[in-house]
Amino acid sequence: KTSDEIVTLQHEEGVDGEVTVGAQQYLYKPMSEDGSKVAVLVMNSDDSEVTVDVSFDEIPGFKGGEGVSARCVWGRKDMGVFDGVLDGVVISSHDARFFMFEAKAE
Repeated sequence: KTSDEIVTLQHEEGVDGEVTVGAQQYLYKPMSEDGSKVAVLVMNSDDSEVTVDVSFDEIPGFKGGEGVSARCVWGRKDMGVFDGVLDGVVISSHDARFFMFEAKAE
């Protein structure tokens, strides 16, 4: 059953304007029930290269803090162990980076 409110929004004319999103977007997927493992896709829709930091405490549900192992999924490369943040991630214009993060076992 479709909500009447959704149908109304679909057919209602809005104010002219662009739909905007941030130049950098993050998508994540929990890979464990206990929050110790997560996949993160970082996208850059800007016209220029950017350098971003991925703060582990900003990933919803992820229990990472210190001692988080990082892997570049597309590059099939272990990147090392990081405390609190994976910093200095360079992303080319209109490109993305795909990571797997895993918190150290307690």
